[in-house]
Amino acid sequence: MDKVLSLLVLISFAMAQVPNQKERDAILTFHSNKRERVKPPASDMQLMTYSQELERSAFNWVSRCKFQYPDSETYPEYQGTSMTVAMTGGSKPSIRNVIQSWFEEEKNYTYANNSCTGHCGGYKQMIWATSNEVGCAMKLCDRLESDMPKPVYLVACQYKPP
Repeated sequence: MDKVLSLLVLISFAMAQVPNQKERDAILTFHSNKRERVKPPASDMQLMTYSQELERSAFNWVSRCKFQYPDSETYPEYQGTSMTVAMTGGSKPSIRNVIQSWFEEEKNYTYANNSCTGHCGGYKQMIWATSNEVGCAMKLCDRLESDMPKPVYLVACQYKPP
């Protein structure tokens, strides 16, 4: 029984995906390019780095296959960070394309009063001036209840500081 359980755990983690080095570089470059072009420019914009520690943390989160955000009181390991999570279906996405969709939320954001008309949380997190680390992961979650076509994936990027 223990062997079967261990095998199931290994299969579950095998279906989760962390970026390879080329993808990490693309994620970091995308963030850096978009953050440099924020209007109006941020006077205190931090340089973003890619964090494999945050990647592992995002990996652990999406491996739960729950489309929700971590509550730092329930999950203290997520204190001092923030996360953007997306669910996508129909085909395997690239993490880079999911991040692009978060950036496209810019059209819903009004800088003057820091408000959103529609979704813009992903965009705001990406351009948050004091965030200087990011790590991302993706997981196939076909058992997740969703109206989306199969396969269903969860993608998360974790940022520090929030």
